[in-house]
Amino acid sequence: MSSNYDIAKRLKLLMKIEGITISELAAKADISEDTIKAIRSGKTQNPSLYVLTAIADAFSCTLDNLVGRIPKEVDEANLLRKWRSLDNHGRKITMLLIDDELAKQPLLTTRMRQFIYYCSSSYLGNGALFDMSRAEYTDIPANYMKEADFGYKITSDSYIPNFFPEDIIAIKKRPPEPQEIACYWKDNVIYIRKYVLINGTPRYVPINAVNNEIELKKISDYTCLGTVIGIIRQSI
Repeated sequence: MSSNYDIAKRLKLLMKIEGITISELAAKADISEDTIKAIRSGKTQNPSLYVLTAIADAFSCTLDNLVGRIPKEVDEANLLRKWRSLDNHGRKITMLLIDDELAKQPLLTTRMRQFIYYCSSSYLGNGALFDMSRAEYTDIPANYMKEADFGYKITSDSYIPNFFPEDIIAIKKRPPEPQEIACYWKDNVIYIRKYVLINGTPRYVPINAVNNEIELKKISDYTCLGTVIGIIRQSI
């Protein structure tokens, strides 16, 4: 694992983003501080699965996010968790449904299309500065992210573990539903926030420990550009 993933670097980054100390992480993961220190220093380059799982649970992220492995499918980890929770009967039914759906689906082709996205010129700490007049394009399969209208390229590591640098978040031009992440624009700055309802009151909360919440009384000053419906990532 050490030849493919820099565990020490990833751990330091996640701890910085979450603002958590070695002792706090050790207590939350129920492992020793010495174990955390050994991983951070690079002395331990191949932690056990038990240790990695404990740390990932402490950060409420997947093992992929912890070690920096980017799945090819955004929902892969969630599907795997659901599959593991099924009993044998449930798995058999699920496989029958999958086989039936695959039989109905047309064969995938290699036909591609250009997907338009915008790239930030700088990260301001609370949002990202975008030049909305400058568009870039990437080739993606023609039948992939068909509902997306455009995208934004993430250039900061501040959104880990939700989004990684070089991710292109696919945007659909519609307001978000509760628990969905959306992009808000003001003065050429894009703010990525999660829309939630707390006791019936709308909140626009950050998805990391760095950004500030958009105050409800000021939300009318922002334009909602759309809701994040997926991520376009380079193959690994």
